[in-house]
Amino acid sequence: MRLSRKLSQARARSPPGTLSSELPALLLFLGIVIAPILMTILLSFNQWNSAQGIQNVFVLSNWREVLSDSYFSEMFLRTFRLAGLVTLLTVVIGAPEAYILNRMGRRWKSTCLLVILRAAADFGRGAHAWMGAAVRRQQRRD
Repeated sequence: MRLSRKLSQARARSPPGTLSSELPALLLFLGIVIAPILMTILLSFNQWNSAQGIQNVFVLSNWREVLSDSYFSEMFLRTFRLAGLVTLLTVVIGAPEAYILNRMGRRWKSTCLLVILRAAADFGRGAHAWMGAAVRRQQRRD
């Protein structure tokens, strides 16, 4: 009972939408997503070779190679096409589901969310196992 009272008092002090309630999530996002992307971009302007590793020399040859090579163009196109397809499928499946869940009562909403999360976890495990099997099959071929 005390914990729920403390949580409700904490919510009363920092209502949703204020910086103090969103700051921890923002810092986590910056540390896990944005910082590695920025570090990768900065490293892409450095020279690298297998004998000396990363050298602190500003070069544009890495970007020139990526933008002019047809292999990279094909990989980027495949990646964006797959990302677009996955996004479209997510919206097509998720929007009606979210609408239905929003209209449900609290008890049914909790039950349905539990079923959905369980199914998503099973799907994730299955996809992971399938990728592992594909990698092992490829290693046997090589």
